Amino acid sequence: MMMMMTMMVMLMMMMMMMMMMMMMMMISYSGGTGAMVYTLCQYYPNMKITVCEMQSVVDSVHHFTPSLEDCANQPNVSFVVGDIFQPDLPKAELYVLSRILHDWPEEKVNLILSNVFKCLPSGERLNMILLHS
Repeated sequence: MMMMMTMMVMLMMMMMMMMMMMMMMMISYSGGTGAMVYTLCQYYPNMKITVCEMQSVVDSVHHFTPSLEDCANQPNVSFVVGDIFQPDLPKAELYVLSRILHDWPEEKVNLILSNVFKCLPSGERLNMILLHS
């Protein structure tokens, strides 16, 4: 638990430097039930965050959604069904791959990163944070 909190604080500090603009779209791939993104949306109220997950996870997120009292910005978080191994991923300015890449062999990691890179608009620089434990 302490490791997760430390990672979240590090992520938030990095994002503060990147988020001088008023609104940003962030995609969290394999973001689970959204614990990290709900925390982030409290610190960055103008950020729209989409969690891209498997169907079975998206079907169960309503059990884990915090109340509006606990997370006033929770409407900024949405969930979509997606597959990080397919090239048709949602578009955003910031991509977060947290605790994903270490689970896969090199060829799958290359496929994941290639798919994310292909989602970037032409001429844009890559804003991706890679965290894993």
